[in-house]
Order: sequence, then C-alpha cells, then structure tokens
Amino acid sequence: MIRLPSRINFSALLTSKALFDMAMQTLVLGVGDAGQAALLEIAKAKLTNARLIAINTYAEQPPETSIIESIHLGGSGFGAGGNPEIAAKVVQDNHAQIVGLLDSKPNRVYLIAGLGGGTGTGMLPVIANIVHKTNIAVYAIVSLPFAFEGQQRKQIAERGLSALTSSHIQDVIVVKGDVMASRLLSKTPEISDTMQRLSQSLSWHLLAHLTG
Repeated sequence: MIRLPSRINFSALLTSKALFDMAMQTLVLGVGDAGQAALLEIAKAKLTNARLIAINTYAEQPPETSIIESIHLGGSGFGAGGNPEIAAKVVQDNHAQIVGLLDSKPNRVYLIAGLGGGTGTGMLPVIANIVHKTNIAVYAIVSLPFAFEGQQRKQIAERGLSALTSSHIQDVIVVKGDVMASRLLSKTPEISDTMQRLSQSLSWHLLAHLTG
C-alpha cells in the first residue's frame, strides 16, 4: 500500500504522550545517506526505547550522536556505486546480520531511505522481506528524487518503489521531493536547505505514523 503524506501538526506531535508510548520496542533502520540524515532528525525527538540504526554500504564515521548505531554492510567500503542490484546482493550476503538486529524483539520495524540511488533503493525490498519472515510488522517511509537530480535517478526510484511495494511491506509512505520543495517559502532555496527539509519531512512522518 502506497500513501502520500498528509499535513501534520508537528508541535502537538512532539509533545504527544502517544508518540513516546508507541516508540516502545520500535526499530528504525535508516538506509543509505538519506536514511542516515533522517535518523539525525529523528534523534532530536529523544524517543524512549526506540532503537535507531544507520545502515550503509561504504565505510565512514557514524552519525554524530551517541544514540544512533551505525552498521557497514559489504566488504569494499566504497558503496554500491549507485547500483541497486549490488546493494540488494550485499543485504542477501549479510542476511544473518540483518536478522541479528531483530534479536531485541521489536514490535515493529521502520525502514527509511531516499530512492534513486543504489543503497536505499536496492536494500529496502530485501530487508523488508527478511523482517517479514520473522513475523514482525515492517513499514517504509521513502522519498522520491527532486527534478534537478535527473531522469536516471527518477527511473531508478520508480523501479525501486515498485519492488518495495511488491515486497512484504505493511505500508509505504512516499514523500515527493518536488512537492515538498514547492511548499518552501523561498522560491530559490539552497540545495543544502532543501535536503535538510527533506530529512526533516521523513523524520516527521515517522513520528506521525508512530502515533497514528
């Protein structure tokens, strides 16, 4: 099931008791660069008993916060080269490591990523199927590329979204980059500002889903 996000009362959300109650035993996997950036925003909510893990295909320093764990999959440490098939195989080859993340018995798992590159696009459907086999509910919150990122990334994202919705996923919330950017007050926002807003949007929709 694909859902486009609705407008959210963020100030009320961050003070909601339901948000902190539902965060209990929740595992959030931020996959790829966009997923990792979203985790940094989610960490600001200081959820109790929500485990945050960043997963990437290249070796780098973990996010600058003590509450986000960081896992590198793949032997080379140089990423997936923008190829979803390479990223998918990396997850398949590290199946046991993904299963090990579920040893804490979370009641739900959220996958967060930007589609259009290699890591998030290729990994999410495979991870969703692995989680499903353990009888844990799994959800995804993903973003689609901005127009300025080019036609190739758009096509990769569309194929990735199709693969994700064909996997054993409970629900998929899709944040469209261009729609979000059109709502910014500035007509010509800096790319860095736009990317940060996208990370915030992914994080806010996770928090909203926890209380929904």
